[in-house]
Amino acid sequence: MQALITLLMPFVSIVAQRGGPENLPKSQFLLTLVITTHIVVSYLVLFAFDSEFSRVAALPLLDTVAQSAFFAALLLGMGLGTRLTQTLTAAFGADVLLNLVLLPLSVFPTSDTPELTFPAIAIIFLLLWSLGIKGHILHRAIGVPYFVGVIISAGFFVAFYWLDMALFGAAT
Repeated sequence: MQALITLLMPFVSIVAQRGGPENLPKSQFLLTLVITTHIVVSYLVLFAFDSEFSRVAALPLLDTVAQSAFFAALLLGMGLGTRLTQTLTAAFGADVLLNLVLLPLSVFPTSDTPELTFPAIAIIFLLLWSLGIKGHILHRAIGVPYFVGVIISAGFFVAFYWLDMALFGAAT
C-alpha cells in the first residue's frame, strides 16, 4: 500500500498544481503504466455514464492518441522533446485522478430537465479544474505563463470536443 501511495503522490501534487512534470521520473515504463491506466479508467467512466457503445469503444483510444500527438507536436515544435515523456506522464496521470473523482458521479440519477444538479455542477467544476491542471502542466513543461497554458489546453479541449461531435454526435 505504501508503494501505491508513493506512486500517486507526485500526481496528486500535479493535480493540486503544486508540482509539475519535472517532478516525475523520465520513465517509459511509468508512461506506459499511466497510459494503460488512463485508457482503462476512461472506459469505466464512459461505461458508467451509459454512453453508446461506439463512443465507449473509440473515445479513450482517440483521446490518448490525440493528447499524445498534441503534446508531442507542441514540445517537439518548441525544441523541448526531452520533456515529452514526463509531460505525457503528468497529463495522463492527472486525467486518471480526475476520472476517478468523476466516476462516483455516475451513480446519481439523471434528469431530462436542464436544471443544475450536484452532478452537473461537479462535472463542470472538474472540467474547469482539468483545464487549469493542463495549463499548469504546460506552464511547467514549456515555460509559457499559466494563463497561456490554460488557453492552449482549452483550445485542445474545444478541438477534441468538435472531433467527438463530428464522429459520434451528441451524447445520449
